[in-house]
Amino acid sequence: MVLFNGGNEGAVGVSIYHSFRIPSIVRTNNGTLIAFAEGRKWNPSDYGDINLAYKRSTDNGATWSALGEVVGTGPGTWGNPTAVYE
Repeated sequence: MVLFNGGNEGAVGVSIYHSFRIPSIVRTNNGTLIAFAEGRKWNPSDYGDINLAYKRSTDNGATWSALGEVVGTGPGTWGNPTAVYE
């Protein structure tokens, strides 16, 4: 299963992302999985329009939500996601 599909997927109101990098995942106490990744809009470069994207699963990863954005507007880098659940 491809969780973050570069070139074919965008968040609501966001154009398609060129690629995704730096994945991170966490499981909450109720069993929800939340996966994060850098959504790189125009190219795979380490600088540019990079947003922090996520997906959620409530069935142990069998299915996943549509792509959403945690943060990211305009040019700039929001990156290196590290999932922590407290």
